[in-house]
Amino acid sequence: SRSASASPRFSLPFANLGKALFPSSKSKIKSLNLSARSRIAGTPDFLQTHRAARLPLNGTQHCGPAAASNALVYLSLTGYPNLALNGDTPQNRQISLVRALGSAAFMKTDRSGTSPWNVATGLDSFVRFRGYSPRKLEFQGWQPVPRRYTSRHKTPQLQSARDTLAKPKAALLVNIGFYRADNNRYTRKDGHWITAVGFKDDTTLLAYDPSPRTGSEKTLHEI
Repeated sequence: SRSASASPRFSLPFANLGKALFPSSKSKIKSLNLSARSRIAGTPDFLQTHRAARLPLNGTQHCGPAAASNALVYLSLTGYPNLALNGDTPQNRQISLVRALGSAAFMKTDRSGTSPWNVATGLDSFVRFRGYSPRKLEFQGWQPVPRRYTSRHKTPQLQSARDTLAKPKAALLVNIGFYRADNNRYTRKDGHWITAVGFKDDTTLLAYDPSPRTGSEKTLHEI
């Protein structure tokens, strides 16, 4: 395994996007560079309600652990093998990872899902438990997380996201917000975690979505 001085770099920004942008369109990757294609190919697209996983509530609230597991599987292939868990097949190894991440020991996923606070603390704890020390784990957004993860940015910064995804040993998770409009006021109703894997152009994010509404096949989406 790698030493703590060669640890993965995580970023946990928030995308305060409305439901109108979701579900997103499918994307073609022919025009992307080799680095982007490598991340897209090496990152799985785990279905949070996968029957074989037998997750609590059938996985309906496990988008956070599922999205994070996609990123960790990719990082396990780029120099951090201890981020992967044991299993006889890639699918079973990732199922073990999703179960571990969502457990009370790490992200504490429950009936209300996985809060940004718990994603940040749980991801940090899991990476350290597996023998690594993240160089940077940063949150961009307005929802509360421990101070050690906070950024001065209260809205997601696209350049920061591009910079993160340009690094082969980094990962980016995004939380999509669903809002209700009422007299020009927006109230957040729910959220959803996805795994960012690249940019199609300056403003079009490419991501994998663990939601069952996107189907069971690996599908790249544009946001």
